[in-house]
Amino acid sequence: MTPVRRRDDTERGDVSILLVVVVAALIVMLGLVVDAGGRLRAGDNAAHVAQAAARAAGQQLTTSTTQLTGTRPPISASTATAAANDILAAAGMAGSVTVTGDLVTVTTSTTYVPQILTIGGPWTVTGTATARVARGITGES
Repeated sequence: MTPVRRRDDTERGDVSILLVVVVAALIVMLGLVVDAGGRLRAGDNAAHVAQAAARAAGQQLTTSTTQLTGTRPPISASTATAAANDILAAAGMAGSVTVTGDLVTVTTSTTYVPQILTIGGPWTVTGTATARVARGITGES
């Protein structure tokens, strides 16, 4: 008959606590990677949409003035705003468009909802882009 070994009560539960701490740390690290990456991706997307909207708005020129005077064509504010808003609507983002002289500035905003670490979210991320009318391929005014 083999002797029965008695458990020592001082070692009871040590592995369980270590396992809980390690698993919790892994979940937090996974959450940081996934949610920080998602937030960066949302910010990049907001910036790309702002750039596309600014380019589209910057192409809305009043060419009749240029043909008569030979100067840089002015941006048509109403069609520029409409073109930028079309891009924003197609991307499903909120934003604002400002036309000042030969500059168009588009600011977009979107919300990123964290997938794992829901304590800190949702986060609002923004993107801003400016387009300027340039004459020729050298960008001279």
